[in-house]
Amino acid sequence: MSKKFNPKMLKSLRYLYGWTYEYLSKKTGISTIKLSNFEFGKDKPTLEDIAKLAWNTDVTTEFFYQKDLPQPFDESAMIFCKIH
Repeated sequence: MSKKFNPKMLKSLRYLYGWTYEYLSKKTGISTIKLSNFEFGKDKPTLEDIAKLAWNTDVTTEFFYQKDLPQPFDESAMIFCKIH
């Protein structure tokens, strides 16, 4: 069984840090269009893309393959963090 990239994980991580596509693009070298397509499930990142994302966001590559958000990444908590 192959692993499947979970777009929600990238979106959640980006929201948690308050990063724009432009900021994450500069950080990773991945275009803003590709990042948006990854988040909306329109495109699948390569292993190289996932490695760049993991390295530059301080998570493991496995983070992007999780089916559910871990507790610290609860969406309601992210909204709270972003507002406050």
